[in-house]
Amino acid sequence: MRIPGFWTYTQYHLGDEISGGMDKSVKATPIHGLAEVTYCSEADIAGLVSSPVTDLIKDDEQNAFAGTYLYGTRRGDSTTHVEIQAASSPLDTDTEGTLMILASRNSGDGTGNFRQQVDAALQDLPARCPAVMWARSHFFQTYQADAWQAPNVNHTPAVVYDAALELRFARRDDVLACVSDTVLGALMEMPGTTVNIYPVHGRYQMVRDGKPTLLGLRGLPAYELIEKLDATNQVSPAVLQVLYGNADD
Repeated sequence: MRIPGFWTYTQYHLGDEISGGMDKSVKATPIHGLAEVTYCSEADIAGLVSSPVTDLIKDDEQNAFAGTYLYGTRRGDSTTHVEIQAASSPLDTDTEGTLMILASRNSGDGTGNFRQQVDAALQDLPARCPAVMWARSHFFQTYQADAWQAPNVNHTPAVVYDAALELRFARRDDVLACVSDTVLGALMEMPGTTVNIYPVHGRYQMVRDGKPTLLGLRGLPAYELIEKLDATNQVSPAVLQVLYGNADD
C-alpha cells in the first residue's frame, strides 16, 4: 500500500457554497474539497506519522493546496444515521442531491449540548424526510493547527468547525427542503452557530478495506477508460503485479 495505516480514504470535491452561515461574524475560508480517512487502530495512526511517506505528502501539498485543515475524530464521534443507499463504486459523480454541511458551535455552548441537538435532528430525518438515502455525522476533536504542518500551506482557518454532516438525496430540491426543516432548524436554535453548506460534485474512494481501489491505483483517466471499455484484463492480478509488484513487498 502506498500510504500505510489507511483503512479507507475518500475524497469529496465540493462546489460553491450554497448559502452563508447563520449569525456568522467572520467569513469562512471557502472549502473546495474534503478527504475522509479512517483507521482501525491508534497503532495505524502512529504508523502513518512515523512513515517516510508522510514527509513526501507534506512536501507535495504546496503544489496543490493554499490551505489544509486537519480535523480529528475518535471512536464514537462518527455515526451513520441513515444508510438506505450506500455508494458501491469507488467513483460517484451522480451527486446532485448530496450536501456537506460544516457547522461551528458557539464557543460558550457545551460540546455535549451541540452534539445532542444535531444528533436528535438527524435521527428524526427518516420520519420527516422519507427521501433521504444517507445521513452521516462527524463531531470533531479540538482543532490543532500544528497537528499537520506542510511547508507554504496555511493551516489556520478563519472559522474552526466542530462537525461535518453528509446528507444524500436523489435530487437537490429534496435535500434543501429537508435540511431547512430539520438540521438547520435545530442548529438555528443555538445562538452563534455558524453553518456553511456545500454541494458535493463528486466522491472518489481511493482506499477501501485497507487496500487501494482501482481508482486509487490507476488514477481517474485510466479508471474511466477501463470502465468504458470494460477492460477486465486491466484489473487482473497479473497486470497489477507487473505495475505495482507484490502487495506484500
